[in-house]
Amino acid sequence: MRFLLEEGKLNLCVRLMQTYCQAAYAYPCDSAEYEQWASATASASGMPVADFLKKILLFEQSLGVLLRCALEHVEATQTTDLPLLFQHCAELLAACGAGAVASFDSTQPAMVLRYLHSIVIRREQLGEDRVAKMIAQHKLVPLVCAHLHVFAPELQREGQLSGSSFLAGTFDTEEFETNRRSFLSPDGHRTAEDQLRTFKSAFLSDLVAEADIRKQLRPLLDVVERC
Repeated sequence: MRFLLEEGKLNLCVRLMQTYCQAAYAYPCDSAEYEQWASATASASGMPVADFLKKILLFEQSLGVLLRCALEHVEATQTTDLPLLFQHCAELLAACGAGAVASFDSTQPAMVLRYLHSIVIRREQLGEDRVAKMIAQHKLVPLVCAHLHVFAPELQREGQLSGSSFLAGTFDTEEFETNRRSFLSPDGHRTAEDQLRTFKSAFLSDLVAEADIRKQLRPLLDVVERC
């Protein structure tokens, strides 16, 4: 961790993860295209497909945990290439929407929610207006809403809470209050709002059973009620 931060390698790690995910999540994990990609890449690497898949999973999990731990420190978030990180999160969430998910065990479909949460809770130090506008630009609110709507049962409680906290923090910004439509329905339809209406019965009621978490997620609860 110290090496990553002191040697300025954090953004290199983000680029490595983005490049990896652009290949590994290009196809649904149970598709013929994915099997062809895995077979061809394993052959080029000179190893059996099973060994190749184990190695890339280990790479994804290990680098993902390093990024998560780094982004828990405000000093790291201040030096992170936020447009690159948000682009990676948006691409990954869009790929998950296309069905490219095999595991939530410390893999990017779970980790990107933690990255986004780490950024949005430090929005004041990073510039709330800047952070909120990038979130809207990358359509991260509807992407996270869709992700939680589909995959909440597969996510651990920490993942559900991270995604919900990201939404709550975004909804608590002045930019959201003045440009609500650009966050929730950037394409002119109400899909995100329809999905938000299902959150209480799906997982949100369980999360907010604790008073501290209910207070933390109050902006999300308010938007859910308005939907």
